[in-house]
Amino acid sequence: MKMVYLSPVPWDSIAQRPHFFVKHALLNGFSSVLWVDPTPSRLPRLSDIKRRIISIEADSFDLPEGMIKVKPKLLIPIEPFGILYDILNYFTLSELLERVRQFCQKEASVLVIGKATRLSLKISMNLRFQCIAMDVMDDLPHFFKGISRKSVDRILRKQISESQITFYSSSRLKEKYNDYSKQSILVLNACDDDFLNEIKNKELPSRDSQLIFGYIGSIASWFDWDLIIELANKYKNAEVRIIGPNYSDSVPELPNNVIIERAIAHCEVSKKMGEFHFGLIPFKLNELTDSVDPVKYYEYIACGCLVISTEFGEMKKRFIDGQVLNFQDPLDKQIKTQEMVTWSARFSPLWKYLKHSNFESN
Repeated sequence: MKMVYLSPVPWDSIAQRPHFFVKHALLNGFSSVLWVDPTPSRLPRLSDIKRRIISIEADSFDLPEGMIKVKPKLLIPIEPFGILYDILNYFTLSELLERVRQFCQKEASVLVIGKATRLSLKISMNLRFQCIAMDVMDDLPHFFKGISRKSVDRILRKQISESQITFYSSSRLKEKYNDYSKQSILVLNACDDDFLNEIKNKELPSRDSQLIFGYIGSIASWFDWDLIIELANKYKNAEVRIIGPNYSDSVPELPNNVIIERAIAHCEVSKKMGEFHFGLIPFKLNELTDSVDPVKYYEYIACGCLVISTEFGEMKKRFIDGQVLNFQDPLDKQIKTQEMVTWSARFSPLWKYLKHSNFESN
């Protein structure tokens, strides 16, 4: 059986849920996966030019055997204008549709949609699949503003309703969009199995006497720099490391003990985290973060880091259970440990729905 996976992120980006999903699909009975990099959902900005010139992303990991990556040709980024987008991008969209059609020939195929777009609707409504699934990983409309947000919200709800089954990565997402689902499952995030085995099978770098707070992940509008500044000023002899691709429009003036480092490849993450005493998740509290279950939480605890976080999304439950610290807590406050959950365990229930379902699209 084959899988077409419409990703919400490029393959050549920091390793996230989509990368691990495809990796495990190939380990659980899928002979081949066609990964399609995302198409743009908003109108262009001047900052996009800078990002094209200067790459700030990190590598995920090598392409798994059986995966084929497709990067859509340049599209005119006006999806919020609907039909006009379809007309002006007719040839490129048709070429992508034909590419998917050819891939699905001669073998049963399923479609998994990680990002709802006009392309995903075109594919799901024009080609036949044994099953069409939607993986809602974030409250996508809240990444956008104005006409783009309205467009994404409309397409997301329609795509959920066109899918036979929807996976939700947080309780809040399921609560918000479940009325549009035909059938749904809550599938929280987890830790990479290989990441966990790597930590078990090798000695992590020794932690020296200097206290180290660390963050590894994307830096964008949801990142709370004020908390980082307060932490650094409170613990002046400690080191605060911020590692990852920086999408922020600006970075405030920071204390001298805050060190910003470039994005790193996934294979380097365990080594870096192994140097931290505390793993940081300094996210602002808003509608976007209210639907987040951060992968880095699972990676931090796998590396033996105590976690300091704000109370957002799935982290709220971990505060209730006494498993994490907030930014005001004393560092010696006692917390409970959580049992590690891997992607293989988290995704295990999904394969029966995708491979053995009785669904068939029109």
